Amino acid sequence: MSIAGKNFAVIGAGIVGSALALWLNSEGAMVSVYERRNAQAFLKKPKIQKRNINLALSHRGLKSLNLLKLKDKIMPVCCPMYGRRIYPSVEGPAFFQPYGLPHQAIYSVSRFDLNLMLHSALEAANSIKVLYNNTLNAEDRGLLVKLENQFDGIFWCDGIHSIGRNILEGLGYVTTTVDKASYGYREVPLNGPLIRSKEAQALHIWPRDKSMLIALPQAEGHYAGTLFAPFVGSGGLDSTTNQEDFQHTIQSIYLGKDSPFSLTDTPLINLPASWLKSVNVGPWNYGKHLLLGDAAHAILPFYGQGMNAGLEDVYVLSEIATDNKSPDEIFSAFYARRKIDGDAIKTLAERNYWNMKNGTVNKEQLLYKKFEQFLLTRFPNEFKGQYQRVSFGDEPYHKALDNGDRVFAKCQVFLRNFSRPEDWVAPEAITACKSLLTSFHAD
Repeated sequence: MSIAGKNFAVIGAGIVGSALALWLNSEGAMVSVYERRNAQAFLKKPKIQKRNINLALSHRGLKSLNLLKLKDKIMPVCCPMYGRRIYPSVEGPAFFQPYGLPHQAIYSVSRFDLNLMLHSALEAANSIKVLYNNTLNAEDRGLLVKLENQFDGIFWCDGIHSIGRNILEGLGYVTTTVDKASYGYREVPLNGPLIRSKEAQALHIWPRDKSMLIALPQAEGHYAGTLFAPFVGSGGLDSTTNQEDFQHTIQSIYLGKDSPFSLTDTPLINLPASWLKSVNVGPWNYGKHLLLGDAAHAILPFYGQGMNAGLEDVYVLSEIATDNKSPDEIFSAFYARRKIDGDAIKTLAERNYWNMKNGTVNKEQLLYKKFEQFLLTRFPNEFKGQYQRVSFGDEPYHKALDNGDRVFAKCQVFLRNFSRPEDWVAPEAITACKSLLTSFHAD
């Protein structure tokens, strides 16, 4: 598709919509960005942030920011996370579980810092017009035609509750299934230890049988915590109704009395509990219209890939657009290539809730993670587990899912024969490891 000289609309000036607008502009297009919030929502840091204060940025997102020449601008305000720091009980010692090789990390970044960088770039662009305070009418069934008459293509980047998707669904052009999890989340801002070592530079997890608390380090030394739990029952989100109960729940169930972490004084009223949802949508395109990011494939937050998948949408679109086809053909090709990956990362995210909440204290899973680290360290150029494929590489999500499952299954066979880590360096075990690695590449 020839981008230069064309006129596009981007609905939604969040992270994905802003990144898309900047890429379209870099290709010579004129872009109008419609955003319901005001400019200050992106350019002025709020005193109280109620949702997803920090996000996890990994290879796929960084690759897309690099396409926009913005990677070097965001890295100074990112905090690396080299693995998981796991607190299995309120009394027992914590332990560190690396994500990969010593240099491999994902990055905790403030949602505000990322939005500020993107919106500053939007403001500086010559052919991008950002229309803040602009709420499109979802009840206006003539809205699509109005946009089609004005623009060469319309990109709906307006999130899980997308107006465009709802209108297209109402007209019978797309089908949407909203999956509501049986649990929800609440932001839990924390104070904690200074972030100096690689073990502190980690995703901190307090796993419990039916819930978990996690915390991402922030560049200024605080921690963005989130509690995931059912709404009802002991420790449930609805069972905490006042500040004292909230403090007691976090301290007694998760942190413990001797924890270096503590709650901030943020009032509970500013930390509302919310449901977790994901969507399954198809198709993502109709005529001049294309859904991207959460509008097309909102997922649960447990693989740290929601934002990265949305940013990778922009990168994939840039690859497909080089074929110089019409918007309709490009959008159809994008859906054909990307839908399978959207479904795969949705599956991976749903699975990873158990991996984080229960797998981090499950003996079989801990043994596998230890063996995975052994293979990574001993054979760094020959082995990749599922997490490394998803977070540190370009392998399409559906292939990372399939290949990672195959690797896991074959490793389980090995571990049935060599169940003690001290035996893995024995000559017969090394021979078996090499045979295992060969089988990965042979399939």
